[in-house]
Amino acid sequence: MASSDSNPPLPLGSAPSPPKKENITPVGSKIAELNESRTELLNRIQGLKQDLKNWRSKLDTQVKIYRDLQDVSEGAKEAENPKVKLEGKDEETHTSSIKENGNEVNI
Repeated sequence: MASSDSNPPLPLGSAPSPPKKENITPVGSKIAELNESRTELLNRIQGLKQDLKNWRSKLDTQVKIYRDLQDVSEGAKEAENPKVKLEGKDEETHTSSIKENGNEVNI
């Protein structure tokens, strides 16, 4: 017969395993480490946002200057257009010849 002193066997996996001390990190220090990491990441993100804002501002300024220079360049090209100068000379020639002939014709 079975002895009455024996306990029934425990199912496998239900017995608490002894904790491994080498893998245990105090929760408080882990939380502090995560908070420090979070703060560093937030500071880096804020720095990157500021860098992006500065870069965008510089780019907008360069685009504005480029467009202004294009407008000036187009204006200079129109002023140097030979047809415009020729027409101006023709008008001066007609006006001066009209005055020389004494005719008062308005063109």
